[in-house]
Amino acid sequence: AVATEWARQDSEAAMNWVDNLSPEVQGEAYRRIVAEVVDEDPVQAIALVESMPTGIDRREMLETLASQWTYQDPQAAVAWLSSTNEGDRTTAMPKVIASWMETDPMAASQWVANLPESASKDASILTMTQSPALRRDPEAAMAWSSVIQNANTRSQALHAAAERWMQTDPANAEAWLNDDAGSK
Repeated sequence: AVATEWARQDSEAAMNWVDNLSPEVQGEAYRRIVAEVVDEDPVQAIALVESMPTGIDRREMLETLASQWTYQDPQAAVAWLSSTNEGDRTTAMPKVIASWMETDPMAASQWVANLPESASKDASILTMTQSPALRRDPEAAMAWSSVIQNANTRSQALHAAAERWMQTDPANAEAWLNDDAGSK
């Protein structure tokens, strides 16, 4: 709570304060500062994450930043995502896609469709297929799952989507599976 309130008033001073805390509580304090700052200034939140000392798990900070920023301004969040290093992109992309699928599934789907074939695109598609929007549209989940490039990931995604569909609409699921198998 102290970190959150201090971040509202002076994020730089809050970061300096956290630097002097014990390692057991630093991570949580950093996460709270980033969560507070991203609401007001996502670019400053990125700078805060990048300035954190080594040894602090940046993954959770990046996930928090990506998720919250996507709710505020998905276009800005994906622009940042596209310009960041591969490691940060791999960490943040599932949170960006998950958040974006909640607010604008069509825009998120279009963006993912235009990604170059890569492990990041496969991970994005997998995240999409697990979203509530595609859980309500099992045919779309199956179609998206079928374009995943990695064979193992594709197989797992298809299996999960087919299971969900079989539970809610077995006749149409079976028809889709039979048509799809016949087209191969």
